[in-house]
Amino acid sequence: MADNSKFPLEKILTISARDYCEMHGGRLDQYEARGIREVCYFDSGVFSRDKIPNNTEVVVGYRVTIGGTGEDTPRIISIGTALIRKNKENFVPK
Repeated sequence: MADNSKFPLEKILTISARDYCEMHGGRLDQYEARGIREVCYFDSGVFSRDKIPNNTEVVVGYRVTIGGTGEDTPRIISIGTALIRKNKENFVPK
């Protein structure tokens, strides 16, 4: 993974991959999908973008949960799906 600290936050979305493709004229089979999961402690910060793979066009299905039991420091669990276009040169919008 490269330094993706500048990955735009506006490209981390809660919508589904299908909805994203419909909105942008693509098809799901034009993308490779990679799951992203990060766990951090509540007092240490929030989602860091360094878990996002290189060449990611958008992160979809992003969800955050906060959990912890008993004496534990609460944890932030972030999950989503990175969509990486398989072949940019042959992209054919629908």
